[in-house]
Amino acid sequence: MNFRTIFHNQHVILPVIHVGSQQQALRNVQIAREAQADGIFLINHEMSGAALLTIHRAVVAEHPDWWVGVNCLDLTPFEVFHHIDDTAAGVWVDNALIDEQAEQQPLAEAVLAVRKKAGWPGLYFGGVAFKYQRLIYDLRQAAVQATPYMDVVTTSGPGTGHAAAVE
Repeated sequence: MNFRTIFHNQHVILPVIHVGSQQQALRNVQIAREAQADGIFLINHEMSGAALLTIHRAVVAEHPDWWVGVNCLDLTPFEVFHHIDDTAAGVWVDNALIDEQAEQQPLAEAVLAVRKKAGWPGLYFGGVAFKYQRLIYDLRQAAVQATPYMDVVTTSGPGTGHAAAVE
């Protein structure tokens, strides 16, 4: 799967909805859709990944023609690919297990193998140099190392409200 195959706009807006309940998620999804966002991510903070995936299926049932991804914070990349189904258009993980200082990426390779075995067809957004993870000293190298293992290399910068350095 390729990002530009899915999204044709030059700039793509995918708001992240912090899910508290199914009703709240559906309300926020409708707001994002009316604002002409290209899709959305649903993220869990105070519920299990299983509960989030149940809500995800309800959102997809109401918006079957729209891009809806998930970020299950309580699941490792290995676990998330075991729990999702084809209704998940995208998966975002905060830590894609990339070690920018290593030539080989055995953990990222293992995640890729699980993803391929599952046959999941969506876009994988892998977190690299992500907030609250270990410090990355060479962001460029981390992105280079990550590219073969995910569709979209994703970073947040050092923390909420702090932009990533542009190098």
